[in-house]
Amino acid sequence: MGLPASIADIFRVFVDATAGASLRDIKLYTSVPLQDMETIGLGRLWQAAGASLRLVEFGVFANVNLDAEKLKNTVEQHLSLAQNVNLTSLTMGLMVGNDPDYSWLPVFLSQITSREFHEIIFNVWIPPQFHGDPNIEGIIQRVLDLIHCNLIEETLSLTKFAKLQSVTFKIPRTTEVWKWDEALLTRLPKLHTRNILHCSA
Repeated sequence: MGLPASIADIFRVFVDATAGASLRDIKLYTSVPLQDMETIGLGRLWQAAGASLRLVEFGVFANVNLDAEKLKNTVEQHLSLAQNVNLTSLTMGLMVGNDPDYSWLPVFLSQITSREFHEIIFNVWIPPQFHGDPNIEGIIQRVLDLIHCNLIEETLSLTKFAKLQSVTFKIPRTTEVWKWDEALLTRLPKLHTRNILHCSA
């Protein structure tokens, strides 16, 4: 079941209207699941912006019904920043309720080709009831498993990310930043050693 025609049409018109435009910033948070990225054309919008694009901020619902290969293909074909050779900053909204599948994150990040890329921010949204939970340490570890921290670190340790200056995890509404910070230090030791790993609320 895809998106309503009206939503797809709106995105198609917008993409067509901005094709060739010098867009520097593109920000879009949507409830559209990953499997419908082709329908809304976000990747086409990025491609149309090309070398002019400097900043991308977006969030999608990770789909749990696609196998690993289909997830990988969807990202490679419809959610690529490879054409944006001057990209400097990326912000991603990650919704981690209901066990989403973020195994596509390393594939998505690995497609970045810009040598000027220096900043990435992960806005990690967890269900409100988890804040202050007595088992918050276990919840944190589960969340970091879901977003595949080890594979993210491997990807961001590639030579092409040598200019990366900041990797920030923002946990909105949390009162336990220090617990997240401690967990991230142990899960992302290479980024910590480079002194580019940060955590905030």
